[in-house]
Amino acid sequence: MNNSSADSTPERIVLVANPVASQFTGGDHRMVRAILERRYEVEALWPTSAEHAREIVETRVSAGVAGVVAMGGDGVVHQIAQALVGTKVFLGIIPVGTTNVFSRLLGIPDKATKAAEVIIDAQTTTSQATVRVGYIGEAMQAGERHAIFATGVGLDAEVVAAAETDPHRKLRFGSIHYATTTIGVLWRAYRGERRQFTVTADGRSVQGAAVFAQFRPVYTYFGRVALRVDGEMPDPMTLLIMETVRLRRLPSIGFKLLAGSDLGEVAEFHTWSGISSARVTSDHSVYLQADGELLGRADQVSFDFVSDSIRVVAPEPKGGWYVRLRHRMGEWATRYLPRRTAR
Repeated sequence: MNNSSADSTPERIVLVANPVASQFTGGDHRMVRAILERRYEVEALWPTSAEHAREIVETRVSAGVAGVVAMGGDGVVHQIAQALVGTKVFLGIIPVGTTNVFSRLLGIPDKATKAAEVIIDAQTTTSQATVRVGYIGEAMQAGERHAIFATGVGLDAEVVAAAETDPHRKLRFGSIHYATTTIGVLWRAYRGERRQFTVTADGRSVQGAAVFAQFRPVYTYFGRVALRVDGEMPDPMTLLIMETVRLRRLPSIGFKLLAGSDLGEVAEFHTWSGISSARVTSDHSVYLQADGELLGRADQVSFDFVSDSIRVVAPEPKGGWYVRLRHRMGEWATRYLPRRTAR
């Protein structure tokens, strides 16, 4: 990021907004643009879908811009990130979605105008890792995405698929909608034996009904509650593999999730630490998601950790007790929590 002097031409950025995001307002958009224009030449774009957001960003990146600011939820951030992976173009985030997982992980303020201030005040960007998700789906169609905070096959992807069938409830009830949908999916489809694919990594393999790849300090958020697959920092990835999901074990699973304990202690659950690459194969198509975005169904999936994959504007650890606390907790976890070898 370069500072533009008063006599020089300001760098160009694009502001990509999702007006149907749950917390979006036209007033916030106008204020955010005004703040960004203190430092940059800003082009406002209004994509008609998440996929359209990715397409128009790819066009602007090819034309040459310094950065792209995503004003929306995790869906639009995910799509825009796909166009920026491997480039020098920075990603800025104005979180106005329902859960805003990625922005919380980076300590970006929840208030739109404060998030915009972070972008114009930043002197540098941070290099963030991603997980490259390769897959071969129905009709042997191959695809690839980069997950920026979470990815999984099976249970959580089926929850995403079911939740997307009622977008109005998702918009109105947010995390409550996902919770009730999860219970419904478990009750209908995951009672008893349901090993539907094989997970392979570092010479080991196990059959499972669900697999989650954690490569951030938390896997995701349920409302304001951070969910982890175990109590340790992933280095670089930790896989949680569920052979089956027994309904009678749900209270124990819920308690361990809230406590940040190792879910590998649950019967028929496995946590594999120190994973950089993994493969999932199935004799029939299973659901796949990245960052809460349904990628469809696939019978072959690969997870590959990619360091320093994307440049993101994030705040320095200052400016508020909540941001400082999250930063200090991350430092503490990195320094003191043990890093296990793969098991």
